[in-house]
Amino acid sequence: MDRFLQAHCVPFLDGNAGLFQAPPERVESRWGTWWISCAAVWVPRTLRAPMMEKESDSMLPPSVYERLGLARVREKVLAGERLNLEEGLRLLECPDLLAVGALAHQVRTRLHGPTTYYVVNQHINYSNICVNGCRFCAFARERGRPGAFELSVEEILQKVRERLHDPITEIHIVGGCHPDLRLDTFERLLREIRRIRPGVRLKAFTAVEIDHFARLEGISTRAVLERLKAAGLDMLPGGGRRSSARASDACSVRTS
Repeated sequence: MDRFLQAHCVPFLDGNAGLFQAPPERVESRWGTWWISCAAVWVPRTLRAPMMEKESDSMLPPSVYERLGLARVREKVLAGERLNLEEGLRLLECPDLLAVGALAHQVRTRLHGPTTYYVVNQHINYSNICVNGCRFCAFARERGRPGAFELSVEEILQKVRERLHDPITEIHIVGGCHPDLRLDTFERLLREIRRIRPGVRLKAFTAVEIDHFARLEGISTRAVLERLKAAGLDMLPGGGRRSSARASDACSVRTS
Protein backbone atom coordinates (compact mmCIF):
# COMPACT_ATOMS: atom_id res chain seq x y z
CA MET A 1 0.00 0.00 0.00
CA ASP A 2 2.86 2.41 0.75
CA ARG A 3 4.20 1.87 -2.78
CA PHE A 4 0.75 2.63 -4.17
CA LEU A 5 0.39 5.85 -2.19
CA GLN A 6 3.86 7.06 -3.11
CA ALA A 7 3.24 6.40 -6.79
CA HIS A 8 -0.33 7.62 -7.15
CA CYS A 9 -1.35 10.01 -4.35
CA VAL A 10 -1.04 12.78 -6.97
CA PRO A 11 -3.04 11.26 -9.83
CA PHE A 12 -2.74 12.44 -13.41
CA LEU A 13 -5.25 14.78 -14.98
CA ASP A 14 -7.13 13.93 -18.15
CA GLY A 15 -7.56 17.47 -19.44
CA ASN A 16 -10.23 16.55 -21.99
CA ALA A 17 -12.70 15.02 -19.58
CA GLY A 18 -11.76 16.81 -16.37
CA LEU A 19 -11.14 13.44 -14.73
CA PHE A 20 -8.66 12.52 -12.03
CA GLN A 21 -7.65 8.89 -12.33
CA ALA A 22 -4.82 6.61 -11.23
CA PRO A 23 -3.86 3.33 -12.91
CA PRO A 24 -4.36 0.13 -10.89
CA GLU A 25 -1.52 -1.18 -8.76
CA ARG A 26 -0.89 -4.82 -7.89
CA VAL A 27 -0.39 -5.25 -4.14
CA GLU A 28 0.68 -8.50 -2.48
CA SER A 29 -0.56 -9.05 1.07
CA ARG A 30 -1.15 -11.85 3.53
CA TRP A 31 -4.69 -12.09 2.15
CA GLY A 32 -3.53 -12.60 -1.43
CA THR A 33 -3.14 -10.40 -4.48
CA TRP A 34 -5.17 -7.17 -4.75
CA TRP A 35 -5.55 -4.67 -7.55
CA ILE A 36 -6.09 -1.19 -6.14
CA SER A 37 -6.89 2.02 -7.96
CA CYS A 38 -8.05 5.51 -7.03
CA ALA A 39 -11.69 6.04 -7.83
CA ALA A 40 -12.27 8.47 -10.68
CA VAL A 41 -13.55 11.85 -9.54
CA TRP A 42 -15.28 14.37 -11.77
CA VAL A 43 -13.88 17.85 -11.27
CA PRO A 44 -15.92 20.79 -12.64
CA ARG A 45 -14.16 22.78 -15.31
CA THR A 46 -14.36 25.91 -13.13
CA LEU A 47 -12.10 24.21 -10.57
CA ARG A 48 -9.67 22.26 -12.73
CA ALA A 49 -7.27 24.99 -13.76
CA PRO A 50 -7.59 27.21 -10.65
CA MET A 51 -6.70 24.40 -8.26
CA MET A 52 -3.53 23.70 -10.19
CA GLU A 53 -2.35 27.31 -10.24
CA LYS A 54 -1.31 29.91 -7.73
CA GLU A 55 -3.16 30.60 -4.51
CA SER A 56 -4.85 33.80 -5.66
CA ASP A 57 -6.50 31.96 -8.56
CA SER A 58 -8.02 29.18 -6.45
CA MET A 59 -11.41 30.85 -5.97
CA LEU A 60 -14.55 30.23 -7.97
CA PRO A 61 -15.96 33.19 -9.98
CA PRO A 62 -17.51 36.00 -7.88
CA SER A 63 -20.91 35.31 -9.44
CA VAL A 64 -20.99 31.91 -7.74
CA TYR A 65 -20.70 33.49 -4.30
CA GLU A 66 -23.18 36.24 -5.17
CA ARG A 67 -25.73 33.57 -6.13
CA LEU A 68 -25.11 31.77 -2.83
CA GLY A 69 -25.33 34.93 -0.72
CA LEU A 70 -21.65 34.65 0.20
CA ALA A 71 -20.23 37.64 -1.68
CA ARG A 72 -19.22 39.43 1.53
CA VAL A 73 -17.73 36.24 2.95
CA ARG A 74 -15.63 35.86 -0.20
CA GLU A 75 -14.39 39.44 0.11
CA LYS A 76 -13.39 38.94 3.74
CA VAL A 77 -11.61 35.67 2.96
CA LEU A 78 -9.60 37.32 0.19
CA ALA A 79 -8.75 40.21 2.52
CA GLY A 80 -7.70 37.88 5.33
CA GLU A 81 -10.40 39.19 7.67
CA ARG A 82 -12.06 37.14 10.41
CA LEU A 83 -15.64 35.98 9.79
CA ASN A 84 -18.39 36.63 12.32
CA LEU A 85 -20.88 34.11 13.71
CA GLU A 86 -23.59 34.90 11.17
CA GLU A 87 -21.16 34.40 8.27
CA GLY A 88 -20.00 31.13 9.76
CA LEU A 89 -23.60 29.92 9.92
CA ARG A 90 -24.07 30.84 6.26
CA LEU A 91 -21.10 28.65 5.35
CA LEU A 92 -22.53 25.82 7.45
CA GLU A 93 -25.86 26.05 5.65
CA CYS A 94 -24.38 26.52 2.16
CA PRO A 95 -25.50 23.71 -0.20
CA ASP A 96 -22.46 24.12 -2.50
CA LEU A 97 -19.64 22.16 -0.88
CA LEU A 98 -17.16 23.03 -3.63
CA ALA A 99 -17.72 26.75 -3.11
CA VAL A 100 -17.07 26.42 0.62
CA GLY A 101 -14.09 24.20 -0.07
CA ALA A 102 -12.55 26.78 -2.40
CA LEU A 103 -12.81 29.38 0.37
CA ALA A 104 -11.17 27.01 2.84
CA HIS A 105 -8.42 26.21 0.33
CA GLN A 106 -7.72 29.91 -0.08
CA VAL A 107 -7.25 30.36 3.67
CA ARG A 108 -5.19 27.20 4.07
CA THR A 109 -2.75 28.04 1.30
CA ARG A 110 -2.41 31.62 2.54
CA LEU A 111 -1.51 30.40 6.03
CA HIS A 112 0.54 27.32 5.18
CA GLY A 113 1.40 27.40 1.48
CA PRO A 114 1.21 24.16 -0.50
CA THR A 115 2.26 22.03 2.49
CA THR A 116 -0.17 19.42 3.82
CA TYR A 117 0.35 17.87 7.26
CA TYR A 118 -0.69 14.44 8.51
CA VAL A 119 -0.10 12.11 11.44
CA VAL A 120 1.03 8.49 11.57
CA ASN A 121 -1.53 6.98 13.91
CA GLN A 122 -1.66 3.81 15.98
CA HIS A 123 -5.25 2.96 16.89
CA ILE A 124 -5.92 0.79 19.95
CA ASN A 125 -9.31 -0.36 21.24
CA TYR A 126 -8.94 -1.46 24.86
CA SER A 127 -12.38 -3.12 25.05
CA ASN A 128 -15.68 -3.36 23.22
CA ILE A 129 -17.63 -4.20 26.39
CA CYS A 130 -20.14 -1.39 26.85
CA VAL A 131 -23.08 -0.66 29.14
CA ASN A 132 -24.86 1.73 26.76
CA GLY A 133 -26.35 -0.71 24.28
CA CYS A 134 -26.83 1.82 21.47
CA ARG A 135 -29.02 0.29 18.77
CA PHE A 136 -26.92 1.56 15.87
CA CYS A 137 -23.55 0.41 17.27
CA ALA A 138 -21.87 -2.57 15.59
CA PHE A 139 -18.79 -2.34 17.84
CA ALA A 140 -20.12 -2.90 21.36
CA ARG A 141 -20.72 -6.26 23.02
CA GLU A 142 -22.11 -7.28 26.38
CA ARG A 143 -19.67 -9.03 28.70
CA GLY A 144 -19.66 -12.77 28.14
CA ARG A 145 -21.22 -12.53 24.69
CA PRO A 146 -19.39 -13.82 21.58
CA GLY A 147 -16.90 -11.28 20.26
CA ALA A 148 -16.52 -9.38 23.54
CA PHE A 149 -12.92 -8.54 24.49
CA GLU A 150 -10.99 -6.61 27.11
CA LEU A 151 -7.24 -5.89 26.93
CA SER A 152 -5.14 -5.61 30.05
CA VAL A 153 -2.78 -2.67 30.54
CA GLU A 154 0.15 -4.93 29.73
CA GLU A 155 -1.49 -6.16 26.52
CA ILE A 156 -2.02 -2.58 25.39
CA LEU A 157 1.56 -1.66 26.24
CA GLN A 158 2.76 -4.65 24.24
CA LYS A 159 0.89 -3.30 21.20
CA VAL A 160 2.73 -0.01 21.68
CA ARG A 161 6.11 -1.78 21.95
CA GLU A 162 5.42 -3.76 18.78
CA ARG A 163 5.22 -0.51 16.80
CA LEU A 164 8.30 1.22 18.23
CA HIS A 165 10.06 0.79 14.89
CA ASP A 166 7.30 2.72 13.10
CA PRO A 167 7.36 6.54 12.97
CA ILE A 168 4.17 6.82 15.05
CA THR A 169 3.27 10.41 15.92
CA GLU A 170 -0.10 9.79 17.60
CA ILE A 171 -1.66 6.97 19.62
CA HIS A 172 -5.45 6.89 19.51
CA ILE A 173 -7.14 4.93 22.32
CA VAL A 174 -10.89 4.39 22.65
CA GLY A 175 -13.27 1.69 23.80
CA GLY A 176 -16.73 0.97 25.11
CA CYS A 177 -18.12 2.32 28.36
CA HIS A 178 -16.84 -0.57 30.44
CA PRO A 179 -18.75 -1.22 33.69
CA ASP A 180 -15.67 -1.92 35.85
CA LEU A 181 -12.52 -0.28 34.45
CA ARG A 182 -11.75 2.61 36.78
CA LEU A 183 -10.01 5.87 36.10
CA ASP A 184 -6.77 4.92 37.86
CA THR A 185 -6.32 2.08 35.32
CA PHE A 186 -6.30 4.58 32.47
CA GLU A 187 -4.05 6.99 34.36
CA ARG A 188 -1.50 4.21 34.77
CA LEU A 189 -1.88 3.28 31.10
CA LEU A 190 -1.21 6.83 29.91
CA ARG A 191 1.84 7.22 32.16
CA GLU A 192 3.32 3.95 30.92
CA ILE A 193 2.77 4.82 27.26
CA ARG A 194 4.35 8.23 27.88
CA ARG A 195 7.35 6.45 29.41
CA ILE A 196 7.68 4.05 26.46
CA ARG A 197 7.09 6.66 23.72
CA PRO A 198 7.71 10.08 25.31
CA GLY A 199 7.37 12.06 22.08
CA VAL A 200 4.03 10.70 20.92
CA ARG A 201 0.71 12.57 21.07
CA LEU A 202 -1.87 10.75 23.18
CA LYS A 203 -5.40 11.11 21.82
CA ALA A 204 -7.75 9.04 23.93
CA PHE A 205 -11.31 8.61 25.22
CA THR A 206 -14.36 10.12 23.56
CA ALA A 207 -16.56 12.59 25.43
CA VAL A 208 -18.99 9.76 26.21
CA GLU A 209 -16.17 7.80 27.87
CA ILE A 210 -15.19 10.88 29.91
CA ASP A 211 -18.79 11.20 31.08
CA HIS A 212 -18.83 7.48 31.92
CA PHE A 213 -15.61 7.76 33.96
CA ALA A 214 -17.12 10.67 35.90
CA ARG A 215 -20.21 8.63 36.75
CA LEU A 216 -18.14 5.64 37.86
CA GLU A 217 -15.90 7.79 40.07
CA GLY A 218 -18.61 10.12 41.35
CA ILE A 219 -16.63 13.19 40.29
CA SER A 220 -17.05 15.92 37.68
CA THR A 221 -16.00 15.57 34.05
CA ARG A 222 -13.57 18.45 34.66
CA ALA A 223 -11.89 16.45 37.44
CA VAL A 224 -11.63 13.44 35.10
CA LEU A 225 -9.99 15.55 32.40
CA GLU A 226 -7.58 17.13 34.88
CA ARG A 227 -6.45 13.73 36.14
CA LEU A 228 -6.04 12.30 32.65
CA LYS A 229 -4.15 15.39 31.48
CA ALA A 230 -1.79 15.07 34.45
CA ALA A 231 -1.20 11.45 33.42
CA GLY A 232 -0.21 12.47 29.88
CA LEU A 233 -3.39 12.91 27.82
CA ASP A 234 -3.01 15.49 25.04
CA MET A 235 -6.44 15.53 23.39
CA LEU A 236 -9.78 13.78 22.95
CA PRO A 237 -10.88 12.21 19.67
CA GLY A 238 -14.15 12.99 17.97
CA GLY A 239 -16.99 10.51 17.85
CA GLY A 240 -19.01 8.94 20.62
CA ARG A 241 -21.11 12.07 21.01
CA ARG A 242 -24.18 11.97 23.22
CA SER A 243 -27.06 14.29 22.37
CA SER A 244 -30.00 15.21 24.59
CA ALA A 245 -31.28 12.70 27.16
CA ARG A 246 -34.44 12.19 25.09
CA ALA A 247 -32.52 11.41 21.90
CA SER A 248 -30.02 9.25 23.80
CA ASP A 249 -32.79 7.17 25.35
CA ALA A 250 -34.45 6.72 21.94
CA CYS A 251 -31.19 5.36 20.47
CA SER A 252 -30.24 3.10 23.37
CA VAL A 253 -31.34 -0.08 25.06
CA ARG A 254 -29.82 0.06 28.52
CA THR A 255 -28.12 -3.12 29.70
CA SER A 256 -27.36 -1.97 33.22
